[in-house]
Amino acid sequence: MLGKVRGNVTATDRVDIRAEGALTGDVAAARISIEDGAFFKGGIDIRKADAKPAGANNSAPELAKAHS
Repeated sequence: MLGKVRGNVTATDRVDIRAEGALTGDVAAARISIEDGAFFKGGIDIRKADAKPAGANNSAPELAKAHS
């Protein structure tokens, strides 16, 4: 991100806010990078890289298999 963004940002992998960038809003991503000199005001929700956005319906829940 090099310019100004006002609003929430969702990414499947990474959000980079560069020194010239400004973000006012919440971030939901697996990784976030904020360079020195960048402006950020908001919340951060770190999610697993394969996590689905909130509210997404799973057709079948995954069950953990026990290994013996």
